[in-house]
Amino acid sequence: MPHEPTSAEYQHLLDENDALRRDNVLLRNELKSKDQTIDQLELKDRARAERMGDLHEQIYQLGVTKWDLEAEVRNLKLDKERLLESLTEKQQYIIDKLHQQVGPDILGEVLERARSKLDH
Repeated sequence: MPHEPTSAEYQHLLDENDALRRDNVLLRNELKSKDQTIDQLELKDRARAERMGDLHEQIYQLGVTKWDLEAEVRNLKLDKERLLESLTEKQQYIIDKLHQQVGPDILGEVLERARSKLDH
C-alpha cells in the first residue's frame, strides 16, 4: 500500500516545487539574457569581419595604386633622362654653331654673363 504523505511532508514538497519553479524562471531569464548577449556579440563579430574585409580590399587597392605610381615614376625618370640628353645635345649644337660663327672668345664671355645672371 502506498505511503500517504503527511501534511508537513506535502507542504515541504510544495515549497520545494515552488523553489524549483523560481529557480527555473531565474535560469530561463539568465539563459535568455545570455542568448541576447551571444546574438549581440555575433552581430558585432560579423560587422568586424565585414570591416576587416573592407580594409583588406582597401589595402589591396592601395597596393595596386602604389605599384602604378611607382611605374609612372620610373617612366617619368626615363623621360627626364631622355630630355636631358636631348637638351645637352641641342646645347652642344648651339655652342658648336656659335664657335663657328663668332669664335670661342666671345662665346666664353656670353657664357660667363649667363652664369653670373643665374648665380644672382
